[in-house]
Amino acid sequence: MEKYGRVVEIKGDIAFVELETKNSETKCNYSSFCGRSRRADTTIEAIFDNKIQKGERVKVDIYQLPALKKILFLYLIPLIGFFLAVVLAHFVQEVFLKTGVFILVCISAWILGLYISNSEIKRHKAKIIKIEDRRENMELREKVEKAMEEVRKFLQSDGGDCEIVDVKDNIVSVRLQGACKGCPFSTLTLKNRIEAVIKEEVPEIKEVIAVD
Repeated sequence: MEKYGRVVEIKGDIAFVELETKNSETKCNYSSFCGRSRRADTTIEAIFDNKIQKGERVKVDIYQLPALKKILFLYLIPLIGFFLAVVLAHFVQEVFLKTGVFILVCISAWILGLYISNSEIKRHKAKIIKIEDRRENMELREKVEKAMEEVRKFLQSDGGDCEIVDVKDNIVSVRLQGACKGCPFSTLTLKNRIEAVIKEEVPEIKEVIAVD
């Protein structure tokens, strides 16, 4: 699985990449070293071959544990442990010891399944496979900003405004301001005016979207 992200920290040959997530993605669902950070909803550790710098946008190849192995490690091993616990507890006469053996074997099997699963994941670290050309992206943003000058004049004449939030993957993210924010015709303004002008001036742009 390939995802884009931005390098937020580098330690030796490991880069901490802030993954780009959609609004619907609220938690980390990737089978790799993934957790919470102060600066992002999800970060991931990735190895790299080429020289990279903090702040660069990169493409990361993320290993996903195959479904069959995931079922084996997380469900089958604990299930086997459960049946083994039942069998062993059957041969214990005292109720206290019977309960203890049953709980101990079940917990051990569950921990074993998690350990094997995590070990498998650690053997397949995510890897940075592409570093975005920042100069090319900066040149594209400059073209978009130039095209936006005419658009802003039109919007400002009606009490509105617009600012560029980001330009990536040939998609421009903008933030509507003033009278444009919350306007019932904002979608028409975005597509028929802002996007139309930018696409005409910068053909490389695929789409213009509004963000909060």
